[in-house]
Amino acid sequence: MRLSKYSLDAALKEKSTRNTRERLKDLPNMSFHLEAILGEVGIKDVRALRILGAKMCWLRLRQQNSLVTEKILFMLEGAIIGIHEAALPVARRQELAEWADSLTPKQEFPAELE
Repeated sequence: MRLSKYSLDAALKEKSTRNTRERLKDLPNMSFHLEAILGEVGIKDVRALRILGAKMCWLRLRQQNSLVTEKILFMLEGAIIGIHEAALPVARRQELAEWADSLTPKQEFPAELE
């Protein structure tokens, strides 16, 4: 009987903890899918997202999947500051885009074929 009471108490405590913890998908721009792929790269909660910042989180995602776009970077930044990615200030959006572009090697093609 004591064991079942202990088990019930532990389950209730876990449930209340789970309900009070802010999930990534509850932030602006975040979906269940984005929450899941962030979890795969070690970003499992809002605290980790905010500590690492949009750039580092995006880099982790990009290492796992090279098809991750700048839009995801904007979404992460918006989630951190609490706004929709479309409402990001133009200057911040430009800064993030330039930073992301600087990381992507550009392919150079010859001007003329010989």
